[in-house]
Amino acid sequence: MAGMALASKAIDFERSVATITGVVQKVLNPEGIKIGPKEWHALFEDVYAVCTAPTAELEVPKFCQRMSDLLRQHVEGELKLISETSRGEFLRTYRKRFNTYCTGLEFVDKGFFYLYKKEDTGGGVGSAQSCPGGRRPEIKTQLEVGMRYWRDLVFDRFKAELAEEIQAVVHQDREGDVADITSANQAVSSYSKMVIDDTGTSTLDLYVEHFEKGFLEQTKTYYTRETNAKVEALSPGEYLSFATQRLKDEIVRATKILHPSSAEPLDAVLNECFILNHHEMIDAEFRASLESENLQSLRLAHGLMKRVGIESLKQAVEEHVTAQGTARVTSVDASVSTTLPLQYTEALSELHSKFRTLIRDAFDGEVQFVTALDSACRTVVNKTSLRAGAVPLSAPDLLAKYCDLCLKRSKQFASDAEIEEKMAALIVIFQYVDDKDIFQKYYSKMLAKRLIHGTSASDEAEASMISKLKQCCGYEYTSKLHQMFTDTTLSAELNAKFAQTELGRADRRFKVVVLQSGAWPLGGGPRSTIQLTPCLEKSVRAFELFYHSQHSGRKLNWLHHLASGDVLCTTDTGRYEFAVTTFQMVILMLFNDSESCTVEAIAAGTNLSDRELHRTIRSLVTTKLLVAETPLPASDDISPDCVIRFNSKFKSRKKRMRLSTAVQRESASETKRTEESVDEDRKSLLQISIVRIMKSRKVLNYRTLMEEVIRMVSARFKPTVQIIKKCIEDLIAMEYLERSTENTNELRYLA
Repeated sequence: MAGMALASKAIDFERSVATITGVVQKVLNPEGIKIGPKEWHALFEDVYAVCTAPTAELEVPKFCQRMSDLLRQHVEGELKLISETSRGEFLRTYRKRFNTYCTGLEFVDKGFFYLYKKEDTGGGVGSAQSCPGGRRPEIKTQLEVGMRYWRDLVFDRFKAELAEEIQAVVHQDREGDVADITSANQAVSSYSKMVIDDTGTSTLDLYVEHFEKGFLEQTKTYYTRETNAKVEALSPGEYLSFATQRLKDEIVRATKILHPSSAEPLDAVLNECFILNHHEMIDAEFRASLESENLQSLRLAHGLMKRVGIESLKQAVEEHVTAQGTARVTSVDASVSTTLPLQYTEALSELHSKFRTLIRDAFDGEVQFVTALDSACRTVVNKTSLRAGAVPLSAPDLLAKYCDLCLKRSKQFASDAEIEEKMAALIVIFQYVDDKDIFQKYYSKMLAKRLIHGTSASDEAEASMISKLKQCCGYEYTSKLHQMFTDTTLSAELNAKFAQTELGRADRRFKVVVLQSGAWPLGGGPRSTIQLTPCLEKSVRAFELFYHSQHSGRKLNWLHHLASGDVLCTTDTGRYEFAVTTFQMVILMLFNDSESCTVEAIAAGTNLSDRELHRTIRSLVTTKLLVAETPLPASDDISPDCVIRFNSKFKSRKKRMRLSTAVQRESASETKRTEESVDEDRKSLLQISIVRIMKSRKVLNYRTLMEEVIRMVSARFKPTVQIIKKCIEDLIAMEYLERSTENTNELRYLA
């Protein structure tokens, strides 16, 4: 029970001390004399009796002094015995005598428990109630006293020899000789046991001062000499293997011998000797291994440099990938414009896949190297451009054209699985594009053409690509693309209804796609007028009557420049079917009545603008279906007097041909209009973003506004500071914002 204690009684002090001394001597005896339960119990009783005797105030100090003398006498005996030990047996003898003494001392300390913590309900000096934890502060434990004697008498005498012997064991093990690891480890442990602070906890002061400092200096000297010799004798690759294995061995050795607290300072010494002193050589070998793709050397160099920081390796990877990527892109054959997007995209995809695999295999996919790869790919994608003739091609343009090649119906990509694989690889490259809005502009235009002309490989592939873009850039980025799909679905249903009407049954091949003007990228340049053939005019009017009966209040604007159809043509060599644009169709139909026409007569019969007329005539002459009696000029303009005749000798192995592709390719002027459209969209987006931010914040300084605008639009493109400033000035002129009168760097929102 916590409140119970033995009664105080008078004792024979000398007899009790003699009994206690006998038991203590047996406990400390290195020969391991066993103490029975009765003797052990008697020790507790005698210590208790001394501490609770009526004369305890006088007897306890005398008792503590007698026990202190006993411990000193015992340690002096240990000192004499160790002094007589031969050099070769010193470490083993020291650790054995210390361990035995330490173990015995711990048992003695437990037997003297009541000496340190006396229950005294009177609350006198030294009582449990008068000091924290109930321990007498004026009385040192036997463990403290005993360890102090060992430290002052034995350790001070042999501290140099002890450190030398432990270091000698470490040296033997480093050299591959047989070494007494156990003795060294236990000797190291003795350092911390010899110093006990006021809370009864061991400290590392002796260990650090008298062993660790010297050990680290010796280790530095040893490995500096060894590594310098190995650098001279070995190749860089061999040195990496040597250093890696040597470090592993030293770390294992340290865990077996040293205190855990030495791990960090030892690592610092090893890193200096093996890595930092030879950093330039390791870095050079790493770069050479990148060039040769030597995974083993890369893995070893990474393992070493990871100990001191891999920033230099990360920079080397980034520089190498950037150089490789730039070389690959610039080596693409830009003279073949039709395959340029394919060459460009697959070159980048192969580059990324190659180095992603290398980073996984050599560096375990470490995030810092992945970041370096991303940075390098972003540089290659955004800083390198190509030209197809006079037309400059940027990454967004080329990637959009690659999508068009893959998603168009062709024999090149036969299955949806193959298309899906190509699109997944493209999205990886697309994520590095800064100007994603330019890609969106080109992609939407090409998607529109595929949907209108029905040239998509499959709706599933188109939907999958849009879904990938949505995951990458968000719903707003693809909202118009989704609407385009919806329009084609609704148009198919509308055509099915039209085909059931009397007007629709008259020409079942006539199909119309009804497009929402806000979703489809159909602007850009003036549209040409056209004089339709009578049969086409009849079908157009029939559909208008039907559509207005279904949707009142809506207006149809016919986009004949986007329309296409099939024309049956009979020549001297056979019957052919041509897929043509509406412009090509109306020109060809003129040759039903005449074998030849002047350009002026064709213009009068079709009512086409000069630009579209000349462009379309040139496309039909190029396909050799029409022949110009005089060579066409290199410029866009064709003389009105130039005679164009139908080629009745036209011959081809193919009975069905697509002539529309000759005029559906994007020209330099169309590319320029697309870029101008992007600039206008960017300006609008920036102004909207600025107004949104200022409306919520009311007052903001220039710099903060700049940062928030860049953050808001960075998913679409990377705006320059000059463009943002111009938009701010425009908004000030439009009275959406005003400058603060108190601070010129501050802007205010005007409601």
